[in-house]
Amino acid sequence: MLTIVQGRDFSKVGAVISDGQATDCTGWNVRGWLRYPADGTVFVELDAAFQDAAKGVFTLDNPAPTIGYPIGRLTLVAELISPSAKSYYTLPEPVQVIKE
Repeated sequence: MLTIVQGRDFSKVGAVISDGQATDCTGWNVRGWLRYPADGTVFVELDAAFQDAAKGVFTLDNPAPTIGYPIGRLTLVAELISPSAKSYYTLPEPVQVIKE
């Protein structure tokens, strides 16, 4: 579980793995969101980018100060978009936002 301290920056690193091997994601795009778990509505879209596309490594970062993040639970989801525009989604990951 990712823990975000309200008011601090955060970064989440992910990797695209298939059959235990890194996946070449050259030419792919990535997006990410924090959502409310109860209904799936988007709280914030994250800054997302491949850091090493040849190895499928990407990062998701806060786009602005986190001081206004709600204390409690959110869910993190990433969308991986192939060069042919087909989307693949990660499983939702629980996120806990706490006070400093």
